[in-house]
Amino acid sequence: MQEVHGNHRLVLACSALDVTGAALGVVFTVLIEGRAPHVTVAPPETPIPEAWHPVRVSGNDG
Repeated sequence: MQEVHGNHRLVLACSALDVTGAALGVVFTVLIEGRAPHVTVAPPETPIPEAWHPVRVSGNDG
């Protein structure tokens, strides 16, 4: 969570894979208070910063 111009911003990132497990891209979602979500997709080789904390989601183990 970051504060930007008096508002809070949360940036989420994940790797998107096809059904075979091949990388399609890195999806970034930016959430800012009072605004619609902003979603972009970067090339698959785009690194997700190591300082960002991983979030584990349970219940979808395939």
